[in-house]
Amino acid sequence: IDGQQITHLIPGTVQNQPSYGMDAIAEFVPVTNRFDASQGRSAGMLANAITKSGTNNFAGSLSGFFRHDRFNAADFIQHRVLPYSNQQVSATFGGPIVRDRAHFFGNYEIEREPRTVTFSSAFPSFNIDQAALNRQRKAVVRLDLQLSPQVHWYARDRKSTRLNSSH
Repeated sequence: IDGQQITHLIPGTVQNQPSYGMDAIAEFVPVTNRFDASQGRSAGMLANAITKSGTNNFAGSLSGFFRHDRFNAADFIQHRVLPYSNQQVSATFGGPIVRDRAHFFGNYEIEREPRTVTFSSAFPSFNIDQAALNRQRKAVVRLDLQLSPQVHWYARDRKSTRLNSSH
C-alpha cells in the first residue's frame, strides 16, 4: 500500500493486518504471475494498492451499502430465510491546502454486520441460531506536499478498530 510492504503470512487471520475503507483506495492491481525478488516473500499472489490523495478542487463523497434478510430467498437447506443484516457507511473529503503544492484527503468508514451461524442436524434441540456481531471502524488521513517538480512528500495515517462479539 503506497509502496509499504504488508505481508499476510497466515491465510484466514486478520489480526494486526492493516485495514482500509474501500473509498480510501484510488487503485489496486492484483499480480498473480511470477514477480521479481523486490516484491518477494509472497507465495501466491500480490496486490499493489494506492490510497487516494487530495486535488486542487474540494471534493467528497458519502455512500452507504445496506443489506437485509427481508430481500433474501429461503435457504435451500434450512428451508427458511436466514437472519442477515449489513450496514456500511463511508465518507471522504479532500482538497487543496495550497494550490498545486499541498493537498489533504480523509476517509472514515463504519461497518456493522450482525452474523448468525445456523445449525442443521438430525436433533432439532441442537439446531439453534448463534448470533455474533462484527463491527469495524476505519479512518485514513493523507497529506501530500509537492516541494519541487522532482520532490514529492506525503504522510499517511490510518486507524482501524474491529469488534467481534457473540451472544
